[in-house]
Amino acid sequence: MSVNMIEDDQTIEQDTDKPDITTTTAIRLLLDWAANVEETLDILSQYDLHASMGMMIHLRKATALLWNM
Repeated sequence: MSVNMIEDDQTIEQDTDKPDITTTTAIRLLLDWAANVEETLDILSQYDLHASMGMMIHLRKATALLWNM
């Protein structure tokens, strides 16, 4: 997982009926529970995200395919 934080005049403040979490909490949640990109998207879709420290973030999650040769 890669996380890039940038200072910007835009921020993340979703507002629906979903539970609220900050972006740093989301990162911990994804590291603990998301094994692949599909699980990452499923987990994130369950929450309203709010920017930590007013920073925009870019999350990148990749699934590695490993095999023995």
